[in-house]
Amino acid sequence: MPSNYVAQLLADGCTQLWLLDDASGPAASNSVGGGLAMAYGGTFSLGAPGIIPGHTSCRFTSGYATTAADPLVTPFRYTWSCLIRCAAAPVNCTFWDYASGGNGNTEYSLMSTQADTTLNISQTSAANVYYQLFSWPSIGNSAWHQVVTSWDGTNLKCYLDGALAGIQPAPLFFRGGAVLLGIGGMPQRVASAGTRFNGYMCAAAVWTSAVSDAVIANQYTVLAAEATGPVGQPATSGQIQSIQSQLTTQLAQLALIYAAVHKTYP
Repeated sequence: MPSNYVAQLLADGCTQLWLLDDASGPAASNSVGGGLAMAYGGTFSLGAPGIIPGHTSCRFTSGYATTAADPLVTPFRYTWSCLIRCAAAPVNCTFWDYASGGNGNTEYSLMSTQADTTLNISQTSAANVYYQLFSWPSIGNSAWHQVVTSWDGTNLKCYLDGALAGIQPAPLFFRGGAVLLGIGGMPQRVASAGTRFNGYMCAAAVWTSAVSDAVIANQYTVLAAEATGPVGQPATSGQIQSIQSQLTTQLAQLALIYAAVHKTYP
């Protein structure tokens, strides 16, 4: 069965889309005509359980996949989007890495998980080394998540499961001209292998623009409607008790309506 989520990403104009459901390596094919392939490296396995109908995922351990060319264009704007599921309790690990030398400086845009409970979205610079950082607090390892970041030239934004999670003003210093774009970790740094993503990933997409809040929210709605496994934050015990209480009340109301109708029409 075709995936409505994949169709939605394409309809929303993504310029690159790696589903990571390839039967074998070493290249991750692109679902966008003329799109860049990605080369797998490090430790990974294909054909892992997925979340969208008709597609598997890639299980990264200390592996990665990279493009050989810059997937972005000038004027420089972007949206990164992917579906991830941590394999263990999240630690500080990078799962999306864009390294640019477009200004003659070292520039990074990183997406990562972190072990603490604080959302981190920031832009910093020192000694001609520039960073844009998006780090999500512990998101558990029991469900898949849609994770998205964007930069419109003015603001950095990050989203979790269709909802805006944070926004940070960011000056215009980042440029295109990347050495490479990678998912699963930072392949250009051998020493970073210990902080590469440990988990599952699929449907990694790129836009050369900042996608709107409404479009991202709709994508998650489409995903949740067809997901083949748990997606999004699991309900807390308090939420479950509240739902159970609401259902009990509704059933009691239905019983009263049935009794009244039965009395009127024996």
